[in-house]
Amino acid sequence: MRIVYCKDDDRKDNREHANFDFIGYIFRPRHAKNKYGKFFTNFLPAMSGKAKKAIRKEVRWC
Repeated sequence: MRIVYCKDDDRKDNREHANFDFIGYIFRPRHAKNKYGKFFTNFLPAMSGKAKKAIRKEVRWC
């Protein structure tokens, strides 16, 4: 277990642990767009590399 720094536009420090995997998702700082079209940094989830690899292995053509 470790403490993760949730970096976004309000928190700009650079820390060693800035992302983590949880039930097939990786949470890390990502660029997002607000409703006015302006880009900003937010802490968002996406499919993790391990989950992508497992799905590709399962769906592989014979």
